[in-house]
Amino acid sequence: MALSKSLSDIFSILEDLPDFYGITISSIDTIGNFGNTPLGVMSSRGDLNSVRVLLENGADINHHGDGGYTPLHEAAGRGYIYVVRFLLERGADPREVDDDGLTPRQIALHCGNLLVADLIDGFNQV
Repeated sequence: MALSKSLSDIFSILEDLPDFYGITISSIDTIGNFGNTPLGVMSSRGDLNSVRVLLENGADINHHGDGGYTPLHEAAGRGYIYVVRFLLERGADPREVDDDGLTPRQIALHCGNLLVADLIDGFNQV
């Protein structure tokens, strides 16, 4: 398995998922069927390598997709601590709220991801 994916590899993977079914991804921040960008979807899947490539190519790190979730909300809710750390280190705003007024930290707590919530706390204090 290759350690590094190209942007076209990532787009090909995404176009086979329900999020982008029937959509040709023409830019880094193309909006999918459920309001998410490629970065939001790959964050929700815990795909750190794809997240890295997307950010290196200018993806919007704080885009609000389905339910107002940012990529950080997506990763925090699923407990993908390495993706959460990477997003925070690259400037994801942990104070962003979803459509219900919840931050990524609150989503992590709600989902039982205590280590993720603690990690976000550390970035909130900086």
